[in-house]
Amino acid sequence: MVSNEEYIRMVNKAVKEGKFNRPIKVVYTKNRPSIDGQQGVSSHQPYKEYDKISIWQGLPKNTDEKRRYEERVGRKVIDRDRALRHELWHIHKPYASEKEVRHNLETKSLPRELPLKRRFRN
Repeated sequence: MVSNEEYIRMVNKAVKEGKFNRPIKVVYTKNRPSIDGQQGVSSHQPYKEYDKISIWQGLPKNTDEKRRYEERVGRKVIDRDRALRHELWHIHKPYASEKEVRHNLETKSLPRELPLKRRFRN
C-alpha cells in the first residue's frame, strides 16, 4: 500500500516510461472548486492529456489543525490528505460510484497498481 504522494509519483513515472497515458496534476486553489454547477472542497477533471485534481486551500493541512477547526465550527471536516485520497480513488476506479468511493474506498490506502488506461474519441 502506498501514500498519496507516492501514488502520484508512481503514475507520473509510468507515464514517462510509456506504461500509462495520463499524468496526475494536483492544484491547490484559493476559491472552492466547482464542477457541474456544484461547489465542493475538491474536484477531479479528466482532460485528454492529464487528470487534474483541484483542492481548496481552506481545508486543514494536518490532524491538529483539523481538530482545532472542528472545535471552532462545531462539525466534522476533512483534511487535505483525505480530500486528495478521495479524488485519487476516483482516478483509480473511474466507474465506481460516489457512494462507494466515500464509504468503502476512501479510508483505504491506495494500491501499487496503475489505474485503468482511459480511451478518448477523436
